[in-house]
Amino acid sequence: MSDIVYALALALVISIDAFVCAFAYGSERIRVPAASVAVITAVCTAVLMLSMSLGGLVMTVLPGWLAPVLSFAILFALGAARVLDGFVKRLIRRRASFDKQVRFRALGLSFILHLYADPSKADLDSSKTISPREAAALAVALSLDSVAVGISAALAGVYMIYLALAALAATALALTLGLAAGRRISRSLPIDVSSAGGVVLILLALARLVL
Repeated sequence: MSDIVYALALALVISIDAFVCAFAYGSERIRVPAASVAVITAVCTAVLMLSMSLGGLVMTVLPGWLAPVLSFAILFALGAARVLDGFVKRLIRRRASFDKQVRFRALGLSFILHLYADPSKADLDSSKTISPREAAALAVALSLDSVAVGISAALAGVYMIYLALAALAATALALTLGLAAGRRISRSLPIDVSSAGGVVLILLALARLVL
């Protein structure tokens, strides 16, 4: 499997959450201005590139034979986790009714959990518009998987520029298409394709190890 195809496949998988999130916004008539789309795309890509840089540093201290094995292990584990992603999200939703004082004392953790389970929570001021500031917080929540993917990609020897360009294009496209699709349907649907993304990650891990 060529580096370009591998990078495109990884970028598409990590953009799935962005599509589902944008679909939810579109169906609920929540606006995501171009500036906010740019912020989400930039933050998600930056996190991915930072994690790739970290993976590059790790490679300098690893034996040559260990890097691809570790890359496989990280990607396989992330894929398996995403297969179970729907169960985790449902659990978070059921337990998302935090007491206000607890939420205040642990705002960061509580906020991230809410965003992960229900992306519409990012609209903090209920303005029906995701501001660039709100978009930045949302992007951090959407980038959690990118850390592991970036490290794995670096260990697998994927060129950073390939994955950076693919991630920029895939995230921007996922947000744009998700918003448009959500607006057309005009209602929320219980769409959760995390499991499908997890299966693809597992297949990519196996393909990178074998091919």
